[in-house]
Amino acid sequence: MSEAAIEEDKLTPVLVGVGTAAEMLPLGHTLTHAGPPIAWTEMNIPQQQALVTALTVEGAVSRAEYRELAATPAGHRGPGLAAMLVQYVDRGRWRVQSNWEAGLVAPLTGVVSPSMAVWVVSDRISGDVSFAPINEGTGPSLRFGSLDLGVIDRQHWLSNEFAAELSGVLARSPVALWDLATHGLNRGDELHMRSSAASAALFASVRTGLRPGGRGGRTCQFLERNPMTFLNVAMAMAALYLARWRSAGDPGVVVAAAANGREFGVQVAERPGRWLTVPAPRPQDHALKGDPLPVMGDSFVLEVLGVGGRIPHAAPALWSTAAPVPERAVPPVAVRRGAGPFGSALALGVRRADLGAVACHTAAMSSAGAVLGVARCRLPSALSDLQQGMSWAR
Repeated sequence: MSEAAIEEDKLTPVLVGVGTAAEMLPLGHTLTHAGPPIAWTEMNIPQQQALVTALTVEGAVSRAEYRELAATPAGHRGPGLAAMLVQYVDRGRWRVQSNWEAGLVAPLTGVVSPSMAVWVVSDRISGDVSFAPINEGTGPSLRFGSLDLGVIDRQHWLSNEFAAELSGVLARSPVALWDLATHGLNRGDELHMRSSAASAALFASVRTGLRPGGRGGRTCQFLERNPMTFLNVAMAMAALYLARWRSAGDPGVVVAAAANGREFGVQVAERPGRWLTVPAPRPQDHALKGDPLPVMGDSFVLEVLGVGGRIPHAAPALWSTAAPVPERAVPPVAVRRGAGPFGSALALGVRRADLGAVACHTAAMSSAGAVLGVARCRLPSALSDLQQGMSWAR
């Protein structure tokens, strides 16, 4: 094992703010999506619906057009979605780009548009910064590809009142994220499909700085009732680690992992920006009701970091659908001492040669955008072997 593989992690990721994607990144007229680059014509229906919802958030698609599309029966929306995306993307001024090219990470459909609010996470040692959108909680949401005017109204609120309220609080009192992550890991979270304890701890960390009435009151209510707030924050934290390992350039270390509903891809430190892709697997669980879509989302960065499906024993509440199974130990890139459940060390990072031993947790989605449940997903073993027919792309 190399010296880098046993170093003690000393990064200090901190939640420092909230702002719009356009304020933080040079997006212009860009809509971003999860996973390796993919044309909108190859996306599944939930992804296309998320793009149209984002265009409506930005004011390109009118609410009347959107309402009409949402009223169309789910199985007949394809032509309407295609017509809107041809008009505003193919023939319009909007373009579609991978989150990884833009500089952020997001779960499931992963769609982000310029005016949407994003968390800002920084490392005090390196000065690196990462971004992720605000998790909307349970119910209809952009990450599910829901066609719902309430999703649009929530995005407007998040980018205005919520962002203004939280940015002030975090500017005064940044939040150290490993403290919250460890709190969650000691209370039944694995930080991917369960992050309720860490989310509650995040709310407790900012609550004293929020005004109890008016704008602050709604923000308090949103954070208090959202058991998934910390998921996106944890993803941004993980992205900081991947950026650090990318800069270190240690051959074989995975520095990106994501899926777009058609392909699952990784990047390694010696080839930053180049995707190694294989067909995206489907979530697996005997309890799933329905036929799940192939996986999508950038949240697999959490398994690369060392949480989620890498530590299923930490989250007993998920065992009914994502039960722990014996796994081959994955040699770490670094170790975070005392950060794991009950004071254990947390093994961070993974090398491409060990990807076949990594199991992930994920939400299983139907083609209509319904959540079928929590499931496991084994990273394709072909990613570990360049001789098995996958391709380096883009």
